[in-house]
Amino acid sequence: QNQLQTYERDKGDPVDQLQLLPISSKSTYAGREASEFTNVDELTRSHQDFTSGSTGRPFGYYFGWRSELRCFAFCERTFYAVGHGFRHNVISMRARHRIGFIFYRHVMFYLAASADIQYRLAELLATLRVRTHPVILYGYTSWIVELAKQVRKGVSMPSVFALVATGEGIGARDRQMIEDVFQAPFYTTYATRELGWLGFECEKKRMHVNEEWAYLEIVDAQGRRLPDGQEGRIVVTTFDNTVMPFIRYDIGDRGSIEVDACSCGRPLRTITFSGRQSDIIDLGDGHTLSLLDISPLFDAYWDAVHQYQIVQTAPLDFTLRIIPGPSFYDRREALQNRIRRSLHPNARLEWETVDRIEPAKSGKALYYIKAF
Repeated sequence: QNQLQTYERDKGDPVDQLQLLPISSKSTYAGREASEFTNVDELTRSHQDFTSGSTGRPFGYYFGWRSELRCFAFCERTFYAVGHGFRHNVISMRARHRIGFIFYRHVMFYLAASADIQYRLAELLATLRVRTHPVILYGYTSWIVELAKQVRKGVSMPSVFALVATGEGIGARDRQMIEDVFQAPFYTTYATRELGWLGFECEKKRMHVNEEWAYLEIVDAQGRRLPDGQEGRIVVTTFDNTVMPFIRYDIGDRGSIEVDACSCGRPLRTITFSGRQSDIIDLGDGHTLSLLDISPLFDAYWDAVHQYQIVQTAPLDFTLRIIPGPSFYDRREALQNRIRRSLHPNARLEWETVDRIEPAKSGKALYYIKAF
């Protein structure tokens, strides 16, 4: 109330005034009744859904009908940019439907996790072959990486126009591997289930923010806005979801707004990501490491490790849970030495071989778990 009164008294730049409001997150809504943070008059015309993310803890939210309509537009913008100005058919590899997809042009191919691809590969290839023109393949990053690994084994793959990933970060090595295998460009999008379509990658491979849909701030640990070019927490305010507004909502990502304009000619700001906060490995004594710094090591040993999960049980103690490949036991020591050098010289590593690694409830691969 005091913050709102201050705003009324000192009206000025809306962006500056926005900083008077506190930063919110999923924990802000935990344990509260929906009536405390929704427009109850619009609940009957809203879509109720949930997101679990990498934590596996469900978070319920409401999406208003105006937001749903706008989502179709931003979904179309994403694939229009990827299609270089043409509207191609899209095959969406999803665990469940996502708001924004037009059914008469987009085919849903349901999967529960990346591990399912090897078992349903024949069905996916058949779905691709019945298309008369190359399509755009869309899915979680880990799913497209897994599909590329299957194709690399010698599977005959119909041509695709482009591949579009969402939900997870990707390293340069994986990005190059995908484009080499499919002989098609690879793009990423920026979206969350509760906030919708926040950004898309253009033909120059820069991530543009859907600024008609959301305002993104980069803030420091105290919530103060940082100038363009500086890395910090990404905080989002959406405009159209009048049933359940997200205001200065911290989604756990880190990045920076780029200073220079994109050469593609679009006036929308662009953003660079440095990873999810949940994927930052804390080694103690102020030392941290991004998961994206470790993942290329496993990628380089793709014939030794089919799938992996890093479980950190103490600052310097790690269990490397893996589904082994044919050359694992021959190459384990070399891989272990490289991982230890990247993590910490005193890191203690234990291997655990398994037949299956469970994904998050959302279907995303869980590459890292902090277990202490």
